[in-house]
Amino acid sequence: MYPNLGQGANLALLDAECLARYLAVLPVEQALAAYAAERRAQSRYFALLSRWLSPTFQSDSAVLGWARDL
Repeated sequence: MYPNLGQGANLALLDAECLARYLAVLPVEQALAAYAAERRAQSRYFALLSRWLSPTFQSDSAVLGWARDL
Protein backbone atom coordinates (compact mmCIF):
# COMPACT_ATOMS: atom_id res chain seq x y z
CA MET A 1 0.00 0.00 0.00
CA TYR A 2 1.46 3.35 -1.00
CA PRO A 3 1.35 5.92 1.82
CA ASN A 4 -0.41 8.63 -0.17
CA LEU A 5 -3.88 7.48 0.92
CA GLY A 6 -2.90 7.45 4.57
CA GLN A 7 -4.85 4.24 5.16
CA GLY A 8 -2.13 1.71 5.98
CA ALA A 9 -2.48 1.89 9.77
CA ASN A 10 -6.27 2.00 9.60
CA LEU A 11 -6.39 -1.09 7.40
CA ALA A 12 -3.92 -2.87 9.67
CA LEU A 13 -6.15 -2.23 12.69
CA LEU A 14 -9.21 -3.52 10.83
CA ASP A 15 -7.22 -6.60 9.76
CA ALA A 16 -6.08 -7.28 13.33
CA GLU A 17 -9.59 -6.94 14.76
CA CYS A 18 -11.10 -9.19 12.10
CA LEU A 19 -8.44 -11.89 12.50
CA ALA A 20 -8.67 -11.82 16.31
CA ARG A 21 -12.45 -12.17 16.13
CA TYR A 22 -12.19 -15.29 13.96
CA LEU A 23 -9.30 -16.79 15.93
CA ALA A 24 -11.39 -16.57 19.08
CA VAL A 25 -14.05 -18.92 17.70
CA LEU A 26 -12.50 -20.99 14.89
CA PRO A 27 -9.48 -23.24 14.34
CA VAL A 28 -6.53 -21.41 12.79
CA GLU A 29 -6.99 -22.61 9.21
CA GLN A 30 -10.70 -21.77 9.19
CA ALA A 31 -10.06 -18.45 10.91
CA LEU A 32 -7.51 -17.47 8.27
CA ALA A 33 -9.89 -18.40 5.45
CA ALA A 34 -12.77 -16.47 7.01
CA TYR A 35 -10.52 -13.47 7.66
CA ALA A 36 -9.27 -13.45 4.07
CA ALA A 37 -12.80 -13.70 2.69
CA GLU A 38 -14.07 -10.83 4.85
CA ARG A 39 -11.15 -8.45 4.24
CA ARG A 40 -10.62 -9.19 0.53
CA ALA A 41 -13.04 -6.63 -0.95
CA GLN A 42 -11.87 -3.65 1.09
CA SER A 43 -8.20 -4.57 0.65
CA ARG A 44 -8.60 -4.84 -3.11
CA TYR A 45 -10.47 -1.54 -3.26
CA PHE A 46 -7.74 0.38 -1.44
CA ALA A 47 -4.95 -1.36 -3.36
CA LEU A 48 -6.62 -0.42 -6.66
CA LEU A 49 -7.25 3.15 -5.50
CA SER A 50 -3.66 3.46 -4.37
CA ARG A 51 -2.37 2.09 -7.66
CA TRP A 52 -4.44 4.58 -9.66
CA LEU A 53 -3.65 7.60 -7.51
CA SER A 54 0.06 6.94 -6.92
CA PRO A 55 1.22 8.33 -10.29
CA THR A 56 -0.53 11.60 -9.44
CA PHE A 57 0.85 11.90 -5.92
CA GLN A 58 4.38 10.87 -6.85
CA SER A 59 4.64 12.74 -10.12
CA ASP A 60 6.83 15.71 -10.97
CA SER A 61 4.63 16.33 -14.01
CA ALA A 62 3.00 19.75 -14.22
CA VAL A 63 -0.06 18.12 -15.76
CA LEU A 64 -0.60 15.58 -12.97
CA GLY A 65 0.68 17.89 -10.26
CA TRP A 66 -2.21 20.34 -10.43
CA ALA A 67 -4.69 17.74 -9.09
CA ARG A 68 -2.31 16.73 -6.31
CA ASP A 69 -1.63 20.34 -5.34
CA LEU A 70 -5.30 21.25 -5.41
